[in-house]
Formats: sequence, C-alpha cells, structure tokens
Amino acid sequence: MKRTWFLLLFALAAMGVAASQSTIQTSAVRIVRPRAGQALTNSFVTLHFELVRPNPAGGENNFVIQLDARDPVNTSEIEYTFTGVRPGQHVISVTEVDANGTPLPDARTEVQFTVSAPGDTAASAPAK
Repeated sequence: MKRTWFLLLFALAAMGVAASQSTIQTSAVRIVRPRAGQALTNSFVTLHFELVRPNPAGGENNFVIQLDARDPVNTSEIEYTFTGVRPGQHVISVTEVDANGTPLPDARTEVQFTVSAPGDTAASAPAK
C-alpha cells in the first residue's frame, strides 16, 4: 500500500515538473531591445531581435518589422532604428516571413514600450 502511494505521489510530482517546464518560447523570434514596458527618452528606438528557432525552410531569414501603424519594413537584418518616434505608448513587432513575404507559423512577436516627452523627468525618476 505504501508503495502505491509513493508511486502515485511520484507520478503527480513528475507531472507538476513537466507542466512547469512547458513554458516554451512559442515564437521563432524574440525582441531583445526595446524591452517590454521600457520607458525611453529618445525620439528614436533601435529594435534588436534574435531567432529562437531556425528557419524550417533554411536559407536566408526575412523579416517584416513595424512600429505602430507605420509602413512595414522588409529586412534580413536583426537590428533596425526607427527615427521620429513621438512621445507616448508604442508597439513594435517582428514577423519572420518566407521569400514570398508569407508569415511563417508561430513567427511573430511584439513588445509595447513608452517614449516620454523631452524634459519629462517623472517618467525617468526613480520610484519612491
């Protein structure tokens, strides 16, 4: 009887560990910079991202990046600087696409960040 309980507890513990380790990166790309929720004070933002999983088709990697409702930018680079970014909240996204511009499955990610107005010390002041 004790052995049955031990095996049952062991199985439940193993399931709990497996469930806690199942938080796998679901997107093939990950934005490194800017960080989600980051507060910037510049009128530009440099996007830097990385591939988490290789392109299943192989070959050159192609991406479509976009800041808010601006025109999308097609690139094969993993870094891009947007200029003329106005104060406020912004969303920046990266989508890996194939050679025809078709988005790859599970290959889109985005982050939200904020740009504060010049001289706005409240956004950059440490919390009390």
